[in-house]
Amino acid sequence: MTKQCHACAGEIPENAKICRHCTSSQSKSIYRMGVLVNPGTLIISLLSLIVSLIALYFSRVTEPPSPELVVQVDRFNENGFDFFVANVGDLPTSIRDIDLKVSLQHGDGEHAVRAGFATSPTQILKGESKLFRMHYSDFVPRHTRWTTSENAPEPFSLNFLYAASSLGSNLHCEVEVYFTSRRYFPSNIDGAEGSVNGACSDAIKWFAEKIGPLRVDKISE
Repeated sequence: MTKQCHACAGEIPENAKICRHCTSSQSKSIYRMGVLVNPGTLIISLLSLIVSLIALYFSRVTEPPSPELVVQVDRFNENGFDFFVANVGDLPTSIRDIDLKVSLQHGDGEHAVRAGFATSPTQILKGESKLFRMHYSDFVPRHTRWTTSENAPEPFSLNFLYAASSLGSNLHCEVEVYFTSRRYFPSNIDGAEGSVNGACSDAIKWFAEKIGPLRVDKISE
């Protein structure tokens, strides 16, 4: 007498406890338990459960309140530059530092410079907007130098500077402010920036004479 295996349906002796074809137990209770606790099925089920729990957690967690600043550059002149800062976030903040970055395309190359400007900590409340007027005399000489890529032709002159900057798209100025925030840990400092093209030729002139290739100590040599 023969019977069919529970697992593979192969013919085996009626009193066989193990299938000779697939080695499955012929005990119905053991076979059913094996199907229910199949390792692959169990792992997939656990992963699906974990993913579902993570998705549920993040769907209910909201980002903690924090300040968010928007910077709008107003104008540059021979003495300094002005910009507006608006706090559109959920908490007040304090501006800790200000950087001015300028880049000028020169042929296939580029001149670039970045300078830090001194300011006392200034609080900006939620929903508040403030005008900042920075003078070049507020410049703090830190992490600053004039850099020129290898592809930029020489010599560099003020005549070139004015001609290039008048094209607008060749000259890019960017004001970046750093402020206290709860968004990042442990630095607790965030940044926001505003930029303008072309209208900042006075800024790069100051950079060229103060930091760059036309600075006074080089001209006098």
